[in-house]
Amino acid sequence: MKAIDVRFFNVGHGDSILLEAYDESRRTDAQYIVIDSSMTSTKSGLAHPCVDYLKSRSVKKILALVVTHLHRDHCQGIEQLLDGSFEIDTTVIPPLFSTKTKVLEEAFDKCKRDVEEALKGTDSESLRSQYRSIAWFLAYLAKNEESLMARQGPMNVLPFLQSTGATLYACLPLRRTKGTLYTHMTRGGLFCEETMQTMNDMSIALLIDFHGNRCLLTGDAPAAQWRTHRHEMRAEPSGALKCRFLKSPHHGSEHDNEPFFFDYARTPNQDEPSYCFVSGKGGAKQPHASTLKTAAANGFSPRCTNLADACFVHVPQMLSNLRRLPEEARPFVLHYGISGPNIPCQGSMILTLKEDGTHSVSSETNRPCVYS
Repeated sequence: MKAIDVRFFNVGHGDSILLEAYDESRRTDAQYIVIDSSMTSTKSGLAHPCVDYLKSRSVKKILALVVTHLHRDHCQGIEQLLDGSFEIDTTVIPPLFSTKTKVLEEAFDKCKRDVEEALKGTDSESLRSQYRSIAWFLAYLAKNEESLMARQGPMNVLPFLQSTGATLYACLPLRRTKGTLYTHMTRGGLFCEETMQTMNDMSIALLIDFHGNRCLLTGDAPAAQWRTHRHEMRAEPSGALKCRFLKSPHHGSEHDNEPFFFDYARTPNQDEPSYCFVSGKGGAKQPHASTLKTAAANGFSPRCTNLADACFVHVPQMLSNLRRLPEEARPFVLHYGISGPNIPCQGSMILTLKEDGTHSVSSETNRPCVYS
């Protein structure tokens, strides 16, 4: 039976997703699509879970590398994918700058100077690593123009995984964002506030349709882009996106996970188990309590890589006292809030979609969500 694993790696505040399409009778013929790149801190230094997994499977070829946008938490460690360890057929990017060679060269030169200045301005090894990754990727784009594919929405079919029976759509960015990034970048620089926000506006969002099971991977696309997407799709007979599975936009930010988004994304009359995957650092940053509540209220059971402040407060309230918690869960609740590494909730997660329409969800910890 054919299947697709959607792997959400726990990298703290960032995205690192892998699509692995295979036939259960011969996993050696699997096809791989990497969506974004990010790293996580370990006792021995920075680690790249996606690259580690690919190497553990002796993968040599990647069908496509999708970089949703050029923020550091979606590009860190990307050089480990581009250093020749893997043969990458196609690199999918949003329409960043222009197809005109002169404009493209000017944009890359400007980006290079901005990255060099950023490297000079910080002593943080983590930030330096992220800036170097962006520099690596920009250099790769400049040298591999023939293998680049720029895609826009609202429902643009991508030529990948069709042999498995899957259809991949680019839902975002929308055409009206083209050229905006170049304008802000040339005026304010690669890391100015306007450029950073425009990066989110231009974030690629993908929809996977595999024998009726639909999974929406949202990147960091903000609520405004989804409102416009809904407006542009109003005449389509398909109507809503009709997803049973989705990745929460922008790491569970309350500003980009409004009720209308979940209502627009979900399957009408949703009565089967559905999931909202949240890739966030946890703690007080993201995901926000309102996001988890809104997802649950719209029929999506939240599944988060790391424990949020909201959950720390919510668990004792729901279970009355600590003694009712599973014994293995008590230490991370007792010690929550102490500075240190991220505290996994579900940790890394796998959504498995099968051609018979069934699915399964597994995680590192298999802990239940208090908002489910």
